[in-house]
Amino acid sequence: MRFVIDGEETIVEQGGMASIRPTQIHQFWNVSTDRLVALHEIRPPGQHWNMFELIHKLECEGKLNNKGIPSNPLWLGAAWRVMDGYLAGPPRILQTAVLGGLARLADLLKYRV
Repeated sequence: MRFVIDGEETIVEQGGMASIRPTQIHQFWNVSTDRLVALHEIRPPGQHWNMFELIHKLECEGKLNNKGIPSNPLWLGAAWRVMDGYLAGPPRILQTAVLGGLARLADLLKYRV
């Protein structure tokens, strides 16, 4: 499994482990052609599980683009609200203003997991 944690790349082999601290920007994906089974533990869990449930729901409904991002900006805001962190790339203040605004609007319009 490949991880990029705060810009630093790490490959974790079978039986290995990666730790990500709160507020660290990270991405991870399977670099093998084989099926990957990973234990993903979050302490404390916060709302992280809700993010995975929402992304899975949107994927099953065909509401994600080819990069796995919600195509509807309101669903993007709803996902951002429950991810317990920030996205890699855009400055945090911009995410808070734009995605936080979309999250508030999604909440008002009853977008739920």
